Order: sequence, then C-alpha cells, then structure tokens
Amino acid sequence: MITYAEALDYIYNLNKYGIKLGLNNISYLLFLLGNPHKYLNIIHISGTNGKGSTAAIISSILQANGFETGLYTSPHFVDFTERMKINSQNISQEKVCELLERIKPYIEEVSNTTGYNHPTFFEVITAMAFLYFYEEKVDFLVLEAGLGGRLDATNVCQPLISVITRIDYDHTDKLGSSLKEIAREKSGIIKPGKIVISSSQYVEAYKEIKKIANERNSPLFSIGKKINYQIKKTDITGSIFNLKGIYSEYKDLYVSLIGKHQVDNAATAIATMEALRIKGLNIPTKAIRDGLGKVKWEGR
Repeated sequence: MITYAEALDYIYNLNKYGIKLGLNNISYLLFLLGNPHKYLNIIHISGTNGKGSTAAIISSILQANGFETGLYTSPHFVDFTERMKINSQNISQEKVCELLERIKPYIEEVSNTTGYNHPTFFEVITAMAFLYFYEEKVDFLVLEAGLGGRLDATNVCQPLISVITRIDYDHTDKLGSSLKEIAREKSGIIKPGKIVISSSQYVEAYKEIKKIANERNSPLFSIGKKINYQIKKTDITGSIFNLKGIYSEYKDLYVSLIGKHQVDNAATAIATMEALRIKGLNIPTKAIRDGLGKVKWEGR
C-alpha cells in the first residue's frame, strides 16, 4: 500500500487540473464506484459564512442523540484527515491510503473516457468521502459544499434537508458579482420538494433564496423570519441565548463556539434539527443542548 505522504502527493497534485465546476465528472466517477452517495441520509450545506461551524454544530447535536454521524468539510486546518470525520474522529491516514488506491483506477477511467475531464482535487476527495461514509454505514452525513452550490461536486446528492448559511461576496469570478447572482448559485443545492433552512440573510440574497425555493416547491424556514433568537450573554466561553424555533421555544441555550455570529449558526442548526421532525425524526431538547455545549471546531 502507498504511504500517507505518497497519497497526499497524489491528491495535491490533482490541483494542476484546476477547478472545473459541473457535475458530469463526479457523477461518472461515483457511478463507477456504485453510487455510494445515493444510500446516505444527507444534510447539505452551502453559503459563504459559517458553513463549517453550522455543519459542526449539526453534527454535534446528531451525535448527542446517539447517531453515527459523518462530517465532510473543507478546507482542513492542520491535516488533510480533518476533512472527513465520524463522530468527531478524523479519518485515519491508513484509510485515506486504502480509499485512494481503490479509487485510482476509476479516476483514470474517467480521464480516459471521451467527453470527460480528468477528475479534479475536490471531485476525487468528494468521491472518496462518499465511499468512506457509505462503507462505514453512518446514520447521517453532514455535507459542506466546496465552492458555490449549483455546480459544486457535492451537489450530486439528494439531501433530506438543504441548509444555506449567510451569503456574502466571495469567489465573484466564478459565482457572480452581485449578491443576487451569488445567492442563485448557492441556492442551487435546493432540491424540488425538499426542506430548506436559511441563516439570516441580506435582503437581496434572501429574495433570491425564497424565489428559488418557491419555484421548486421547497418549504423554506429562515432565521429572522419564522425563527428568531435573542442573545442574553456572550463572552470568551461562548454565548447564551433564547430561541423561538419552528416548533418549540428554548430558554438559556449555551453554544460553546465564540462570537455572536455563532448564535446565528446555532439557530440555523437547531432549525435543521427541528425540520427533521417533518421527516418523522424528533430530536429531543436534551440532545440539542448537549450538542451545542460540546461542539468543537478547529481554528474557530
């Protein structure tokens, strides 16, 4: 088997193929792998600010309720293995090597097939992640989009719930120069008839999210609209806040991540958990409180 250093050399060398937005390549690669993404319960997250933190909070709450929970985020803070976690534990270096060796022949098959490009860095690691979480039989996968949403490699999935965190100006060369254009790309993760949760948004971004949700008959629940919070205290240990959610009111919730913006992320995560009730799954208040209090997110 290749060493971890050799695996990383191969993976990072894929950056020479650049960023190619689109779903053809990743769809074919996953088809060759047996479409593992189609057998996962996914919560898909796009946005500009707070994607990773919101994903970490959702994952922490699901874990607190006893679910085997996969978490896929980018970029990593220190080591590549941070990108794929199960119950807060990074994927092992050995597993990275094993997955890469198994997937390599299919990478070459895609690149040698007429009409397809060589899979990019993000396409390859996303395919590795789907295969990993499928084979480990996680109950849920919390999946963070890489760039944009509509044409991001993660958007091959059919999620239970789509989550859009606060949208701001980023990657304007690829996503558009206005908040409306960027919101349109980020809202590309909204699937017909599937629930959408939105963090608090600038008016221009919210209008576009609402428009796309309406076009796709997707129920939309937004922080600052149907869901509201009140910050009671914030300091270097975290924040205490009250929340009026989709179904319930919560008093004196504590989130361990630092900063007022993390309360908005926490509210988004709680709304996502409440939306699971529509899917027949009731996440108890104790799991919400425990998950908020225990969440950790590297470098934040």
